[in-house]
Amino acid sequence: MKLKKPMESKLLGIFAITLGGWILLRSIRPSYYLLLNFSQIVGDFGLSTFVFGVFYSFVLSICFILGGIAFLFLKRWGRVLVLISLVVDLLIRLVSIVHFWYASFTVKQTILIPEGAYVGTYSMIPSYVTFLAELIVLYLITRPKIKELFLQKS
Repeated sequence: MKLKKPMESKLLGIFAITLGGWILLRSIRPSYYLLLNFSQIVGDFGLSTFVFGVFYSFVLSICFILGGIAFLFLKRWGRVLVLISLVVDLLIRLVSIVHFWYASFTVKQTILIPEGAYVGTYSMIPSYVTFLAELIVLYLITRPKIKELFLQKS
């Protein structure tokens, strides 16, 4: 008997694949920089910072992509992989957001930037939006309707 896949499960699977692709694309440039400056980064910050910086985004994005594809086919392991990836990414984003606001309010020192120096801009808004979207998806994936769909499949 063929089960009808509700639109909600298709959208959640597509969201996981899209999020994985977005994380992968955003991590290419910083990972390239880390690889080019391997000895300096390891010397200044340690090997664990290098490994985390290069492999965290790559592994997480692959987990989201594979989990999203399996989610589309109603594989139970795909749902579990997406759930684990969401929780890990939410925790790391939460720590990042808290760290940003803590540093914003506790650093009282003015930073002098040399004339002609390149200054990159950074916004926390994508982190807030992604955090909110991941919370919504986490809620939707844990709803009884979706859980039941995956239990029926196996």
